[in-house]
Amino acid sequence: MEYQILMQQFQQLQQNLSALEKHLIELRMLADNLDSLNKIKLNEETLIPFGGGIFLKGILKENKNMILNIGSSICVEKSIEETKETVMKQIIEISAATEQIQDEAVRTGSRLQELQNEFQMQENKSSRS
Repeated sequence: MEYQILMQQFQQLQQNLSALEKHLIELRMLADNLDSLNKIKLNEETLIPFGGGIFLKGILKENKNMILNIGSSICVEKSIEETKETVMKQIIEISAATEQIQDEAVRTGSRLQELQNEFQMQENKSSRS
């Protein structure tokens, strides 16, 4: 019973880790994109990522400020530097959460291994009897 519960927890931890790692990759790409934004010339045609590998052709009218959704459909205007600071804070927070979940996964995996070893020892004892 404990083994099944731990196995479910372990699988959930792995799923959470996978989602957080994907989110970290996206945040790092966003940080890189923010760094390269000032290299795009104003009023020139560029490709604007729309999501899922789909782009729109567009003309950049400004590259100094961004509009950020801060939750509950509330948006604020921030400079590129402020936006990058927000993204970097998120990277730090997600990285810390990832480390915590990795630690928990290691502890859970260790306990699962202990239980497997106990089952194996019991199985060996009963097969000898």
